[in-house]
Amino acid sequence: MQKVTCDICKEYDSLHYRVTIPQKSNWLFVCKRCWLDFSKTEGYKYGGTRNVNKRKKVIIRSNQVNT
Repeated sequence: MQKVTCDICKEYDSLHYRVTIPQKSNWLFVCKRCWLDFSKTEGYKYGGTRNVNKRKKVIIRSNQVNT
């Protein structure tokens, strides 16, 4: 299992929330613990979730013929 660090506390985790506030010009990836505090900040914006353990997508093409 691959883990990446929280941009605030630098702890490793496999799930992070993409967030920003007006005082920051860029997006941050924060762990759940930091997100709980960060989400109370005025002007907070949520931009999605990064899950390191996503399943790989399998593409099946209908034009392939098994022989």
